[in-house]
Amino acid sequence: MQGPRSHAAEMSGGDLDGDTFWICTEKELIFEQNRQPFTYIDQAVEAEKKAKAQSNTTYTINDVCDFFGEYIEADKFVFNEMKFLYFIFIRSLIFSVLDLLLIVI
Repeated sequence: MQGPRSHAAEMSGGDLDGDTFWICTEKELIFEQNRQPFTYIDQAVEAEKKAKAQSNTTYTINDVCDFFGEYIEADKFVFNEMKFLYFIFIRSLIFSVLDLLLIVI
């Protein structure tokens, strides 16, 4: 829970954040082979993570609620998409029930 962005904000975004893809067939711009990515390990950050993992921090329900609230705030687009899909789902259930009632009548 340290740093410029909260963990909830770091996790939000997903694949629905408006990424634009570019496809190129120019031979001079395409790599002949892929290289292994460089491993960026910040020893100070890793030591801090290890210390936190070994600490006896107790989280309360308020911490969980704060985390969830930050996550939703940071990821409003996905949350709105979920609300829309839920609305569609509920609407389809309502119409299914109405269809069954009409068949019975």
